[in-house]
Amino acid sequence: MPAAATLVVIRGDAYALRFYPVGRIVRQNASICLPAGALYLTLQKSDGGTVNYGAPGCNKVISDAEVQRRKIGGAAGVTR
Repeated sequence: MPAAATLVVIRGDAYALRFYPVGRIVRQNASICLPAGALYLTLQKSDGGTVNYGAPGCNKVISDAEVQRRKIGGAAGVTR
């Protein structure tokens, strides 16, 4: 049986990383829920590529351009 597809947190703003720290592994079909105040979270897919989530709410995918806008817009983003 093949291994389940996963996502690994690779970066996010400081508040989002409190809930999903860098290196955390989640199933690809899991809900990624961020609270109000979190700006973005970027995860690496086990099958290649990345996906960005924005808050508030669950499974709200945002573009790379939106991540950059949020980082530049005054948020103290962490880019590990």
